[in-house]
Amino acid sequence: MIVRYQEAEENTKDNRVLEQLVETIKSKQKEVAAFEHYAKPAAAEKTAAELVELNKQLKDNIAVQQYREALWDANELLENVISIIQRGVDDAIEKDEP
Repeated sequence: MIVRYQEAEENTKDNRVLEQLVETIKSKQKEVAAFEHYAKPAAAEKTAAELVELNKQLKDNIAVQQYREALWDANELLENVISIIQRGVDDAIEKDEP
């Protein structure tokens, strides 16, 4: 499970299309902030709509989906391990109480 997460993470890091998409999103975010700062609501609204589409493309990308699934699985595993450790510690404390 962790290996799958690491592989998915590498796939997203080495993906040129994703890198370019993320850079475009960052640029558009800066544009929206600038348009809002200079009170240009029409331009800000248009750019915000473009941002929605770009974020959808990012979310729908198969590499991103695989990364999110692998991250979810890794987090679930970690939570289970922590829960088991917590129960063990709690049991040990209860045994030591007078």
